[in-house]
Amino acid sequence: MAKHPQLVDQWNRPIQRSTLQKEVSAPTIGGVRSPISGYPADGLNPLRFLELAETIEERDSHYLGVLSTRKRSVSQIEITV
Repeated sequence: MAKHPQLVDQWNRPIQRSTLQKEVSAPTIGGVRSPISGYPADGLNPLRFLELAETIEERDSHYLGVLSTRKRSVSQIEITV
């Protein structure tokens, strides 16, 4: 019978497989990972979503740069119908 390979950590110490099945940072009501909070864009209609996207584009320079690159790439594609 083949033996399972041994898992080791960065110091070459053996890791028990049962430890990998334990939950380490579950969501809690008062914690950062609250199970109650939803995604900020939940429940937005299309107009409100576009307003949110525009606000993000104005405030986040990295997002603006990535989006601008995509817009320029798409604008160079020849339109065919």
